[in-house]
Amino acid sequence: MKMEKMELWCMLFVFLPLLVTGSGDIYIVTMEGEPIVSYGGGVKGFAPTAADSVEEMDITSEAVTSYALHLEKQHDALLDSLFEVGTYKKLYSYRHLINGFSIHISSEQAEALSRAPGVKYVEKDMKVKKLTTHTPQFLGLPTGVWPTGGGFDRAGEDIVIGFVDSGIYPKHPSFSTYNSEPYGPLPRYRGKCEIDPDTKRDFCNGKIIGAQHFAKAAIAAGAFNPTIDFASPLDGDGHGSHTAAIAAGNNGIPVRMHGHEFGKASGMAPRARIAVYKVLYRLFGGYVSDVVAAIEQAVQDGVDILNLSVGPNSPPSSIKTTFLNPFDAALLSAVKAGVFVAQAAGNGEALSRAPGVKYVEKDMKVKKLTTHTPQFLGLPTGVWPTGGGFDRAGEDIVIGFVDSGIYPKHPSFSTYNSEPYGPLPRYRGKCEIDPDTKRDFCNGKIIGAQHFAKAAIAAGAFNPTIDFASPLDGDGHGSHTAAIAAGNNGIPVRMHGHEFGKASGMAPRARIAVYKVLYRLFGGYVSDVVAAIEQAVQDGVDILNLSVGPNSPPSSIKTTFLNPFDAALLSAVKAGVFVAQAAGNGAATHGNKSFDLVSANDVLLDSSIMKYNPLDCQRPELLNKKMVEGRILLCGYSFNFVSGTASIKKVSETAKSLGAAGFIVAVESSYPGTKFDPVPVGVPGILISDVSKTKVPNVLMPLI
Repeated sequence: MKMEKMELWCMLFVFLPLLVTGSGDIYIVTMEGEPIVSYGGGVKGFAPTAADSVEEMDITSEAVTSYALHLEKQHDALLDSLFEVGTYKKLYSYRHLINGFSIHISSEQAEALSRAPGVKYVEKDMKVKKLTTHTPQFLGLPTGVWPTGGGFDRAGEDIVIGFVDSGIYPKHPSFSTYNSEPYGPLPRYRGKCEIDPDTKRDFCNGKIIGAQHFAKAAIAAGAFNPTIDFASPLDGDGHGSHTAAIAAGNNGIPVRMHGHEFGKASGMAPRARIAVYKVLYRLFGGYVSDVVAAIEQAVQDGVDILNLSVGPNSPPSSIKTTFLNPFDAALLSAVKAGVFVAQAAGNGEALSRAPGVKYVEKDMKVKKLTTHTPQFLGLPTGVWPTGGGFDRAGEDIVIGFVDSGIYPKHPSFSTYNSEPYGPLPRYRGKCEIDPDTKRDFCNGKIIGAQHFAKAAIAAGAFNPTIDFASPLDGDGHGSHTAAIAAGNNGIPVRMHGHEFGKASGMAPRARIAVYKVLYRLFGGYVSDVVAAIEQAVQDGVDILNLSVGPNSPPSSIKTTFLNPFDAALLSAVKAGVFVAQAAGNGAATHGNKSFDLVSANDVLLDSSIMKYNPLDCQRPELLNKKMVEGRILLCGYSFNFVSGTASIKKVSETAKSLGAAGFIVAVESSYPGTKFDPVPVGVPGILISDVSKTKVPNVLMPLI
C-alpha cells in the first residue's frame, strides 16, 4: 500500500515543472527505513541483516548484499521520479550505517526532495575541520595495559585501526616494516589499497593495510584542487600521519629536529594495523558527505577501532537534536556495529579539567537589543509624577548603561538649564578622558563613563579609528537607551526642521553611568560585557540597563543560567542591583495583552482529593484546564519543594499542559532548607520569594 502511494505521488509530480540545477549545493538525505546495521526484517523478500557485532555480520552474505542493493535502488528510483537526468548528481548511497544518500542539487530541488514520501531529513552538507587529540590516551587504553600483553613490540597485534583524517605519509619510519617482524595476511579486513597516481604503487605494506580517499562532495562543491590536495590517500599536511603515529606508530622511533634527537617515540599500539580513509584536504578541510561515506566504508571493511580527529565547522543548520544529523548518526551506528569509536573533542586546552574550574565557554559576539517602550525600567506610568514631579523623578538614582556608549553633548544629557547636580560619594565609578578633546565625559548628570574592549582587541575585531577607543557613542544606540531611561525632561524632538513635541526620560533626574561594550563594526564580546557588568556593580549603580544579548545561545553549556553572561546578571541581582535587560527586537510573546490570575485552589476538579497538595501545581489532572487556559496560574510553595517531592520545573510543565499563559509561585512561608535557584522553564514564570513584601495586582503586565 505504501509503495502504491509513493508511485501515485511520483506520477503526480511528473506533471510539475522540472527543476534544473544551477550551481547548487550538496545535501545529505536521510530516508525512512532501517540501514543494514539495524534492519531486523519486515520488508517482504529481504531477510534481517542486523547483528550483535561486526564479527557476526557477514558483509558478503546474500542477505546483506541484496538488502543493500534494495536500498540503493530505492534512492535511485526516488531521484529518477523527481528530477530529470542531468539536473542532479548523486555522490554516495549510504546503506550500512544510515539509510540515505548525498546529492548535488539546487535549493529548489532540495525543498521538493524534503517533501517527498519516504524522506526523513534533508540536511545541507557542512565543511569539517581537523580536531587533534593531544594525548595518546584517545584509544581509551590506560598506561600500563599494553606492556602486559606481550610488551610494547607486540601491543595491538592484528587490531585494525581506521583513521578518518587527512591521509598518511607511508614512508615515515613510524609506518615502516623495514626492521620489524613481517606482518601476515588479515583476511577479515576487506578494505582496499589505492594506487599512488605518481609512483604507480599502492600505499600498503602490511603495517598499512588499507588506504582510500573520499572527495566526491569536495569535487562537486568546487573546492578540490588535485594539484595541491592530492587525489590519493597521501597526506597533504601531516595531520593524519600525526594521529596515526600516536595511535599505532612503530615502537622506538627516534625523534629528530634540526639535527638534534629528542628521545624515541612509540604509538600506543605499535603492532596495530593502519587503515587510512582520507577525507581532509589542506586547502579547505572536508565535507560531511565524504566523512559519512568514509565511516560507512571503514565499518564495511571490518575495522576494529575508528579514530576521527575531525568534526563539523558548525552545528547542523536545521536538525536541532544532534543525534539526528548524519555525521553523529553514522558514528552511533558504527558503535552499534561493534566498532570502538574515538572522536577528538577539539583543539581547546584541558583548562576545563583543571582543579577549581567549573566551565570553559568559548567567547561569543553580542548584538544590540532595543526595548521599544520606556517601561523597560519596570516603573509603571504614573509612579514618577507622585514623587515630586517629572523634574525630580529619579533623584540621585544611578543607572548603569551597558551599551554602545554616549554622546554627552546631546540636550538629553545637558546640565545647562537644569538644577546643578551635587556630588554622589557612594558611586565609585570613573570618567575616562576623551582622547581627542582631552576632557572627561562627565558633567554631573553623566556621573561615570568607561569603555571595555580587551576581548574585541584580542579577537582582532577592534578598529580604534572607526570604533572610538573611548565611551563616545559610535552609532547612537547607547545614547538612545540612556535618553529613554534618564534623559532630561522637556527636550524638543526635531527632525528635518520640524518639531514633534517634547521628550522626557522616565527618570529625568537620574544619574547616568556609561559602560561601553558595543562597537559599530562588529557588536561586542561577552567577555567585555561581563567585565562591564562586574565593574558597574562594583562602582555602586542602583539599576543596570542592558539592551545587549548574545548573537546565539552558548555552544556547550545547555542550561542558559550557567553561562557567564546570565550568571553575571543573576549575581548583580543578588548584590541588590535592579537589572533590566531587553528581550530582543521582536514583538512580545503576547503583545500588549493582560491576563487574569487564577489560583490552583479555585480550579480544583475534586476538592475531596487531598492526597496531593493542589496548590503545589504538580498534578495537572487535578486542575480544570478550561478555567486555567489563557490565564496565569497562581501556585503555592509548600514543604514539598524543600523535601524534593515538588519542583518549579513540574509547576512549569503543569502550566504548559493546561495551556496557561504563565505561572506565579508565591512563597507565603519559608522552611528550613528553602533555597531559590534559577531553573530554566518552558513557559513564562515568576517566583515571589516573600509575598508579605509584594503587591500582586489584579491584572498583571504581560510576561515575555
